[in-house]
Amino acid sequence: MPLAAAKKEQNLYPQKGRHNSYAFLALSLLLYLLGGLLLLSTYGQSSLKQLRESIPFYIELADGANEAEVFRFQKELASQDYIKEGSLQYISKEEALEEMLADGDLKEEDILVLGENLLPNAISFQMKSEALGQYAKQLEALEKEDFVVEVSYAKTPLLGGEDWLSRLSWLSSIFVLFFVLLALTLLRHHLRLQLLSNREQIELLQIVGANPDFLRRPFLQKSIYNGLYCGALASLALLLSIWALGFWPYLSFGALLSNSLLLLAFGLGISWLSSWYSLKKYLAQPLSFWRQEQK
Repeated sequence: MPLAAAKKEQNLYPQKGRHNSYAFLALSLLLYLLGGLLLLSTYGQSSLKQLRESIPFYIELADGANEAEVFRFQKELASQDYIKEGSLQYISKEEALEEMLADGDLKEEDILVLGENLLPNAISFQMKSEALGQYAKQLEALEKEDFVVEVSYAKTPLLGGEDWLSRLSWLSSIFVLFFVLLALTLLRHHLRLQLLSNREQIELLQIVGANPDFLRRPFLQKSIYNGLYCGALASLALLLSIWALGFWPYLSFGALLSNSLLLLAFGLGISWLSSWYSLKKYLAQPLSFWRQEQK
């Protein structure tokens, strides 16, 4: 290849300008939204799981229940897979009275009937999140015990199986896909404008026999830098937003680090893949194509 043509490679690098700044800011904004959505999805599912596993269930025991039978029942209940580890607790009527008095809303004379404590002995527990979808079946089996009066719990939409988690996951996936497609479209349009602005250099290098790899190289290198810069900017902006909103104490360092690395990877991947595909498409066109596009 002639030396003069080879020197033209330096001029093929995308020049700074208004379109370049717009594409850079657009990709940074999309990565920022994408990172926030991924973090919200992860944190939201974790928080939802904690809320579901904090729902208390109370097994009211009959007054004449045999202590040995109750002890056996507790051991069997603790061994069940659906019971959250460490949540099983026996609450005597005396302990229940102390807890109600400690709340301060009621006085002792408001609870006792003719001076007698009629509160039942009970067993409290929480269920694992993945087992709450079958909670009605589990509670029905517990109520079959002769010394169990009833199983009470607070009715809440959180008991509705895994539908909440699956819907959240699907909704997050749809938004992520939308953001990725939008970023790819913006980058392809931006690269097309860059190629048109370098039309004369591209025509000259094609005439002297430059191969597509030679023409693609400067644009692909620039796409790598832009992707990393956009990912870093989006990560920094997201971390500052988390700190400003006061969410920092609720998120682990590992979650924040993983999210930042994902943004860098997404920025690099989206920018490079979009540039590679667009360059492969446009550089394969004949010279007449560029003249028509310029009109």
